[in-house]
Amino acid sequence: MTWAWRSYVAATLWAWFAVPIGAPYLTVARTMGLGLIVNCTVHRVSYADAEAEKRMKDKSGEAVHYAMSIVLAVIGPLLVLGFGWLYKQFL
Repeated sequence: MTWAWRSYVAATLWAWFAVPIGAPYLTVARTMGLGLIVNCTVHRVSYADAEAEKRMKDKSGEAVHYAMSIVLAVIGPLLVLGFGWLYKQFL
């Protein structure tokens, strides 16, 4: 679900900003594939992220940790899409 949502956001931003300057249109499925390639090559977890996750698990338990992970997976791309839409209004 997260990959589909993030890919939708990326494909939408691509259509807004890259297609008008001559880049080819990307479908959500193609964006998912490109996302996998990028994720395999640049995905890194910092020590601070790992420590913060450990503290969150210790303090609040597994259920809250998974709920927060889901919320962040939805809200993060939504914020990116929102800022992209806002920026697009000025083009």
